[in-house]
Amino acid sequence: MIPISELLLEYICPIAGGMTATVMFAAPLPDAYRAVRDQGHLGSLNPLPWAFMLGNCYGWVLYGVIQRNFFVYCANVPGLLFAIWLNLQAVKLQYKSYPCQKYSPISHAENEKSSPQIEDGEAMASVETKREASPAPLRMTQDIWILFMVLVWLLLTSVLGFQEETISPDTQQLLIGSIVNLNLVIFYAAPLSTIYTVLHTQSSASIHVPTMLTNTANGVFWFAYGLAVQDWFIAIPNGLGAALGATQMVLRVLFPAQKVQANEEVSGVADANVQNQDDHL
Repeated sequence: MIPISELLLEYICPIAGGMTATVMFAAPLPDAYRAVRDQGHLGSLNPLPWAFMLGNCYGWVLYGVIQRNFFVYCANVPGLLFAIWLNLQAVKLQYKSYPCQKYSPISHAENEKSSPQIEDGEAMASVETKREASPAPLRMTQDIWILFMVLVWLLLTSVLGFQEETISPDTQQLLIGSIVNLNLVIFYAAPLSTIYTVLHTQSSASIHVPTMLTNTANGVFWFAYGLAVQDWFIAIPNGLGAALGATQMVLRVLFPAQKVQANEEVSGVADANVQNQDDHL
């Protein structure tokens, strides 16, 4: 019979961690769906973390295959699928909204002044025509970030595949674990900036409670599992994530969320909302 402690740490914790990870990865889906269906543009959504989500989940899937770890593999497959969908929507919305910046509508009065009178038999070209304007430079687009992440993992996968006989399993674990944990640094930058916002504004309005609880629970489960199987590539980053989540819980208690009372505070809350989108990733 399996001891209770082993059952809890080596089976229950990774299963619970996989469930919370799926919820965490799925958090941006409703906002992205609304942006596609209703808005036609990204708005305040920051799609950059979605590219790193793609690399992060692919890396952990590869890590699960190399280590023959079914729990790690299954926990990140849904996130990989979610990341692919999110990045497709981000690329579509970026290139859909950009042409709208190139043209600005002109009024009927401006059109009559700048063009000769049109005969009745011709098409009504005077009906709000458009003139070309100088658009703002298109920032580094999502497809470039996606290609970068895919290239990194394609190179690593190729090296491991073609040099399988010369690279030891420990070296494979080191390479994949190091790069995938580098991806996690990007994800942990969002909670760090949220903590800074709370300390700066003395208000925890920027902390999204459901996301905070999900992220913290996910970190705790995988940290416990990493310790149980003595896999430090799992234990250390997730322990850091759990610690950041616990820090946000303490800040939530010390600095209750405050309502906006002055116009000058509105911009601060808006920035907090944008950061909250990052926390969803």
